[in-house]
Amino acid sequence: MAKVRLGMDNSQSRTTTLYANGIIVGEVEVTGDTAKDMEVARQFLRNKGLYKETTLVQAMFRQAVSFATTAAHLHRTDLLKAPGTGSALHLRGQQCVQHRALSEDTWADSQQTTQGHELLNLFESLPVEAHQSI
Repeated sequence: MAKVRLGMDNSQSRTTTLYANGIIVGEVEVTGDTAKDMEVARQFLRNKGLYKETTLVQAMFRQAVSFATTAAHLHRTDLLKAPGTGSALHLRGQQCVQHRALSEDTWADSQQTTQGHELLNLFESLPVEAHQSI
């Protein structure tokens, strides 16, 4: 899958350069309307055969990776250093834990989306008497 980025050449330019996997693939005109500009860029990439739609699972996985990367950064830059004072350290620790939890939850949801929820299937396969005891 191609990694695509838009790059404005300069503030005076009415075009933007499109990159796919770090290689310039062309230029498109920009209007200043972000939504319209993105659609023009997508259409350009479709015409070149470089655009691939992102699935829900791919988007969820990427979001999970982003949360995990942020948690790792907070841990490495703030929590592995000598302890500080005040609530700032507590806040950074809290942010690290929150990002890690969001990462794990989003990843688990992406797996559930692709594989289905097995626990519900197992529960439904049990005899009715077992349902009441659970």
